[in-house]
Amino acid sequence: MVTINNARKILQRVDTLPLYLHAYAFHLNMRLERVLPADLLDIASENNLRGVKIHVLDGERFFSW
Repeated sequence: MVTINNARKILQRVDTLPLYLHAYAFHLNMRLERVLPADLLDIASENNLRGVKIHVLDGERFFSW
């Protein structure tokens, strides 16, 4: 439950929270190599984000028919 004191803390910190681009949003495009890790770094930089979160190996198998 959010209390008045917790809400105040959140409001005080909101402008300094570090934001990161998460590769999950680009998962399919990365699997198809339409977006590469370097592209994610560019997107993060263009949007003034602190960095990028990338899962290098998530156990998924990609089969080509």
